[in-house]
Amino acid sequence: MSVYQFLASDAMLATVENDKVFLFSIKEAQERGISFPFDEKVLSRINENKEYTVLYFEKREDLGKIDIYLEVNEDLAIYSMNYTKKKYCYTLN
Repeated sequence: MSVYQFLASDAMLATVENDKVFLFSIKEAQERGISFPFDEKVLSRINENKEYTVLYFEKREDLGKIDIYLEVNEDLAIYSMNYTKKKYCYTLN
C-alpha cells in the first residue's frame, strides 16, 4: 500500500525542505566521511557518481520533518492532475 499526498493551489506556494536529510552519490558520501555497513565488493557494483543513491540523516527523528515541493516532473504531476484543475501542485513527503 502507498500514500500519495499533494497540495493544489491557484497561487504559487513557498517550498519547504527538510534540511536534516540529504541525498548523495556514493562518491559524495565517501568524500564527506560517511561510512557504509557493507564491504567494497558491494559498493563496486554501484555507479559511484549516480545521484540520490545514499539517504543520510543523523537522527531517526529527523525523518519525520516535512518536504513540500512543486511537481515539475510529469511523472509526479500525472497523479495529481486527475484530482484537481489548480495551476500549481505540490508533493508532500
